[in-house]
Amino acid sequence: MHESDPKDILFDDKRINKLKDIKQKPFKIVNFFTEDDIAYIMSVKESYEQVDKQGAVKNWRYSNQPEFYGWLEEKFQMFLKEDFEMHGGNFFKTNIPFFVHTDTAIDHNFVPYKNVVVPLTNSTPDHPCYTVIYDQRWYGEAVMFWKGPMFLNAKPDYNHKLVDYSLLEGYTNKDFDIGDYIKYMTHVPYTNLHGLNICTVLEWKIGDVLVFDCNQLHSSNDFTKLHAPNPKYALSYFCKLKDNNE
Repeated sequence: MHESDPKDILFDDKRINKLKDIKQKPFKIVNFFTEDDIAYIMSVKESYEQVDKQGAVKNWRYSNQPEFYGWLEEKFQMFLKEDFEMHGGNFFKTNIPFFVHTDTAIDHNFVPYKNVVVPLTNSTPDHPCYTVIYDQRWYGEAVMFWKGPMFLNAKPDYNHKLVDYSLLEGYTNKDFDIGDYIKYMTHVPYTNLHGLNICTVLEWKIGDVLVFDCNQLHSSNDFTKLHAPNPKYALSYFCKLKDNNE
């Protein structure tokens, strides 16, 4: 079934302790980017390498474009407290809501720091777009939290597959709130969310930035619930602590 043993993919104690030291609540900065900034971001997207992933997801990588990501990092220095550098990121377009996961990378000896999401799609009543962030945290390599019959034979492109959630920080061992499920998470089997609860839900608006710790569980809402799937676009940026902070 391709699942990983959680004990095999935990970080070492040094990295776990550092992640606990820099833990921060998720936040959103409203109107962080100007209209000119957004125009610049959109103008460069098509020049980057496109990568098709499973499930109708398209990515455009910008890791080989130091001028562009340097511009982003100069902006992000305004609100990120630790010294950081990029370990991943892309533009993405998706017709399907993302499942619960973390973005802590695989087999790399560094301390993952922040996810920054730059929405390039506006949430509307007919096309509600949110990033759902959970109270639970995972102190290990990047994971898709997939358990139950729907995911029995599923294998992620990159992340580990985890069906045992018991080592999550904040694991409740209780049923997921049914009201939250109906409002946000109907693209995921209800039993897949057992032991989790929502910390905050950040609505997408062009110009805003959404910021949260890489090891905090997160997902999309079910933005396909009301109508046939409409794609949503965003830019993601993943950073790690610089070596001198590790």
